[in-house]
Amino acid sequence: MGRLKSFAWYTMSNAPWALGTSLAPGLSNYITILIIAWLVDLEAAGRFRIFLSIVGLLSLFSLEDTSKIVIRYVLKGHEEVFRPLLLHRMRWSLIGVVLGLGVSAYLFAKDNPLAPAILVASFWIPIRAPTEMYEQINQARGWFRLNCFLTSFKYTLIALTALFMLSVGFSEIDFFIAGLSLHCIVNMIYLSRYRDLFVRSDDYPKEIFRESNHLSVSGAPNLLLEHADKFLVAYLFDLDTLAVYTIAISTGRLLLNLVKPTLTIYFSRLSRLEPTAMQMSVAFVAMTAVGVAVAVLSKYYFMEVLPGFYETAYPISFVIFAGMGIYSVGVLAQYSSIFFRDGRIEVPVYSNLARFGITGAYMAILAIRPGEWTLLLLAASYPLREAVTLFTNRYFRMRLAKKAQQAPELQTAEQGERVS
Repeated sequence: MGRLKSFAWYTMSNAPWALGTSLAPGLSNYITILIIAWLVDLEAAGRFRIFLSIVGLLSLFSLEDTSKIVIRYVLKGHEEVFRPLLLHRMRWSLIGVVLGLGVSAYLFAKDNPLAPAILVASFWIPIRAPTEMYEQINQARGWFRLNCFLTSFKYTLIALTALFMLSVGFSEIDFFIAGLSLHCIVNMIYLSRYRDLFVRSDDYPKEIFRESNHLSVSGAPNLLLEHADKFLVAYLFDLDTLAVYTIAISTGRLLLNLVKPTLTIYFSRLSRLEPTAMQMSVAFVAMTAVGVAVAVLSKYYFMEVLPGFYETAYPISFVIFAGMGIYSVGVLAQYSSIFFRDGRIEVPVYSNLARFGITGAYMAILAIRPGEWTLLLLAASYPLREAVTLFTNRYFRMRLAKKAQQAPELQTAEQGERVS
């Protein structure tokens, strides 16, 4: 009973701060899209979503999953990995700069209004994602309240910037540039607080670069999938439809965004223990029930707050809400495979590749044969990804464990043959 009480107190004390940290980016983008749609128009809101997607794609070369490697090693007591991994990410980001300049040149040639925003964003790529690793250091150290304050302040500032600039007559493109620049500058200010991590040291595990590259490269295609559905909607329909789809997905994912931050407070536990099958089953049933209940209640939110989007957006959000259970256990399985101290990094790497292959094929079929159900089926790709993660993670873990058990037996047999 004492252990359960301690666990409950730890969760209640830290989970709200972790939730606030995670909700801030999504809520800020959600509010910003509504501000742009209100003060400009739906097309400008759709353009903002495209801008974020392009910047996100260029940031793929920043080795985004390196942040997980930072947590993995800091939990083991190796804080000296921070500086080399930060520089490693910045060097790789230069590829994104070159590609961004190429994209902006193409957009200028096509007289696309996004061209100047992408040009400026290209130069911020080495700063934007790598400098956000202050969040992972705070997570590994258990500083959840500080993380919440820093992140909430940053994204509130960006949303207020949108409201101010668009109200006084600046264009949405001006805001895109100002918002991203503000994001990067605040990141650098925050990162400057961690001077102890910038002390040069060659005493760090050398495999960090290999693990960073493998996990990030295998995860990059899945980050691509995070934006692929938006590009498909824009291609198959129009920017107005994209804006409605984005609002629907963002509404549904406001609930899903509660899962990952809640689990971040258990990283230290996940580094020592793996979740059991019973724990995973209970989590799936409980979180599915929560998701369906919220999905039913969200109907009134759309009817009262967003009546113009109800008919198209509500069914899409319902699909996302109803997938809460599979999303929760999928994330738990992925985190466990990365942070468990005796685990092998090959498990999440192989799982990432399988997830991209299966989900990518699913989206390709939808692109080839679009229809009236396309938006709903694209929304269903979100729970599909986590289902693939859950089952492939388990499969590869068992397969690698079996190989590890067979290796000594094979080696013993080979030695016996040599002796004979």
